[in-house]
Amino acid sequence: MAALTAFGIGLDQASKALVLSRLEPGRPIPLLDDWFQLRLYRNPGAAFSLGEDFTVVFAGLAIVVFAAAAGWAVRRVRSRWWAVLTGLGLAGVAGNLIDRLAQPPGPFRGAVIDFLYVRGFATFNVADVCLTTAAGCLILAVLRGWSETGRLRLPADPQLALSASAARPETGSAGFTGSEETAGFGPDGGEAGRSASKTAEPADGELGGGGAGGPL
Repeated sequence: MAALTAFGIGLDQASKALVLSRLEPGRPIPLLDDWFQLRLYRNPGAAFSLGEDFTVVFAGLAIVVFAAAAGWAVRRVRSRWWAVLTGLGLAGVAGNLIDRLAQPPGPFRGAVIDFLYVRGFATFNVADVCLTTAAGCLILAVLRGWSETGRLRLPADPQLALSASAARPETGSAGFTGSEETAGFGPDGGEAGRSASKTAEPADGELGGGGAGGPL
């Protein structure tokens, strides 16, 4: 996970350095006509240029998110795929956080370097790709029940629970059914208990306390 995070951060920062050295604002390089272009854009806000006046808030929030996510991952993540996705997400957060700390006009006020332009959608960067991919896959993993520990979460099935409840026999005041009161609780185990249950009911000839011939 740490290696993937470092690789993602390095790829993001290297691509931004290359763009800053080769591109000029307002002079895009078309890759697929005007649908997909390399276009330098300094974004002081969040995704889709939202909240451009809250750069300091976004920088502080990114620090908190990165620290919390990294601490949670170290303690909890044991699945290889969760480690990959978490590493991508951390790389995305850290890549844009570095811009906010290092780019002009100054620490916590720096603009994020975006350069991948898709017409009708947005201008973004490698860190955004890492973060979006990780977020989408993590949501899918949670919905599918894939645990960060590598175990499959089995959500409770209300229908199965209802069927089990309906099939459960009624219990007495002591919490046992009639068969549970005798089976397995005799001094010699289950067979003794069942024998005791068979002999517990008096025979017809014993009613009234007489001998084998019945009451006098």
